[in-house]
Amino acid sequence: MNVYWGYGATGKTNLEYQHIYGGKSFSWIGKFCARTRSGTVHLTGLQNNKKWWDLEVTNTIWHKRKDEDKVRTVSNTQRKLSYILGCPSRSYKMRYVQMFPMNYIDPDLDAKPRREGRNTLRLNTKGLKKYSQLKYADTQAYFSSINNQTAKCPTGILEPMIPKYYPTDAHTICPFELICKLGDNEPLDEWFQDQRIILPFKSDLYEYAITFLDGLGDYRRGNKWGHDVMQALKDDEKFVFDYLDHNIFTILRVHAERFKQYNIEFEYFDLDKGDYKKTFDLSRSLGRNFDNAVTHQLINTKKKKEARERYFRLYDVADKYLKSRGRKDNRV
Repeated sequence: MNVYWGYGATGKTNLEYQHIYGGKSFSWIGKFCARTRSGTVHLTGLQNNKKWWDLEVTNTIWHKRKDEDKVRTVSNTQRKLSYILGCPSRSYKMRYVQMFPMNYIDPDLDAKPRREGRNTLRLNTKGLKKYSQLKYADTQAYFSSINNQTAKCPTGILEPMIPKYYPTDAHTICPFELICKLGDNEPLDEWFQDQRIILPFKSDLYEYAITFLDGLGDYRRGNKWGHDVMQALKDDEKFVFDYLDHNIFTILRVHAERFKQYNIEFEYFDLDKGDYKKTFDLSRSLGRNFDNAVTHQLINTKKKKEARERYFRLYDVADKYLKSRGRKDNRV
């Protein structure tokens, strides 16, 4: 089994859709549930500089109830005509629209109030407890109840996910709950020693640095400058460079050292030059940059001149920063 150790800004959702497009299954491992997705792409097209697909997708939720000995699964299948990832912008694809301006190049491009469909139903805690009962196991209500307890389990009926509960139907998994515990030094199970661990890295550090500079308002929420990274640089260059150090170099180093600590072998995957099709044994692959937020802004902005000027400002900052660090890529 492939285990993709994708930390921040390493194309995790991109890889999930690469798998679906390439005929393989992909699973996200949360704290209390795991969700495996697989599908059939019937048709693709292009509109508004964005790729769309006619996709039939099956979602399977793996979970271990405290009142059962076995691991249980519940599934649903949907067919939809939609843009791949909704839109090739990190903030857009995660929340459908930004909650507030997060990008420097064009902060207004996707900054719109979030709107849910009028018929959207979100179960409250009382509803979760009711529809998590086994008598509803064959219903969409049960599926939604369990799925909504991936990160937190207010009903108290689920055991935390451990390797022996992991999906057996996934070609590649991403244990993001473990990956997010960067500073906790939580022990890694011996199970990982027998898996193929894939740790992504960046060889194009200029692109990576610009991504984090552009996305300061998102990746470092609550900072006093918001998305205005140029003002942040003017007021406190050390803050910005420390922020880049952490995201570009420190996080990868900590994960690599963690593997070595627990005698877990891993291989690197180059996000800029690596072959998705060959590495993950896919039948076909999507472009590697179709979810690139910087490219998305430059292509779709209505303020072309201003956006390009802002991009080159970020490039100059990235150039100064990377020359001061003297690194060719961010591998340990």
